[in-house]
Amino acid sequence: MKLLMITRKIDNNDGGAGFIYNWIMKLEKRVDQLIVICQERGDTSGLENVKIYSLGKENQLNYPRFLNRLIYTFRFYKYIWKLRKDYDAVFVHMHPIYIILGVLIWKILDKKIGLWYAHVKTSFSAKLVSYFIQYVFSPSEHSFMFAEHKLRKVGHGIDTDLFKPKERDRNEKKQLISVSRLSTVKEYEVLVEAINILVNKYKISNFEIKMIGQPANEVDFGYVEGLKKKIKEYNIEEYFKWLGDVANRDVNEYFQKGDIFLSQQPGGGFGKSVLEAMACGLICVMPTLVYNEVLGEYKEKTIFEPRNPKDMADKLKGVFNWNQEQVNGYRDIMIGYVKNNHNLNSLMDKIVKAYE
Repeated sequence: MKLLMITRKIDNNDGGAGFIYNWIMKLEKRVDQLIVICQERGDTSGLENVKIYSLGKENQLNYPRFLNRLIYTFRFYKYIWKLRKDYDAVFVHMHPIYIILGVLIWKILDKKIGLWYAHVKTSFSAKLVSYFIQYVFSPSEHSFMFAEHKLRKVGHGIDTDLFKPKERDRNEKKQLISVSRLSTVKEYEVLVEAINILVNKYKISNFEIKMIGQPANEVDFGYVEGLKKKIKEYNIEEYFKWLGDVANRDVNEYFQKGDIFLSQQPGGGFGKSVLEAMACGLICVMPTLVYNEVLGEYKEKTIFEPRNPKDMADKLKGVFNWNQEQVNGYRDIMIGYVKNNHNLNSLMDKIVKAYE
């Protein structure tokens, strides 16, 4: 099979989109030819066997926004038509707009079309394109809640060759890790309030939090400034270590040295960063209910009520006091779960098989 993949960005050095590099590398080995169209191209060294075409955002000219978009759209149509004999099927990653733009041409050319979509809220555009495509690939029914007959529940794609535990000495201070875009939807204010309770009410201080990620726009930058102001007001600045963006390929080093992963965003999805942390053996304290059946006895100890800082603080306090047997029991369950249900190699096999 000759496959055309369309994605937003390819950059092995990128924190948010860096995982796509590994997806492409794994996918290329499973098809006769892989072509990728991306909006923006960064470091793609090592992908010499893949034909990559960029719409040019990395060289964005100082034009009005609408004009840049017009240029990207023209290039998109040029590529999908010029390359039409070089691919049999289309795989779009997360951006239904490309299907809206290309579906008529692909239908005329009789190309199979699939969409990868994983979000706690299914957008109108994703629902719309589901009527015109053959497959929607998603980690579970919780991350695409529409067109069930088109849905292929394939798990997340976690590279367990990269994200895996590593033997190390125990940390003098508990290492808490947060990996996410710094945005209002991630509800970091819950974390700040929980740490305030942990330090100033429960008098627990033997820990630090490594904050990995950065804001994406002016609104998010303002949000982070507000968080830092509140952190200073609570006199808990020393516990937060702001590391900025870290390439996805390097995040595992922080996970492998960490103890606890933090997530505040409620919703139905599994969460890629949560699964990467689990694969490395971290205990995940979160408000996400999709892991309830897997966690068993650990459910009540690690899942906190959404938007409840005190409950989050209570769960952290409890986990801080776990003995090694409890830690090992949790790790064994969750490492095995990620390997068996969210392995990148398995995901790529399922996607390719669907098109055959």
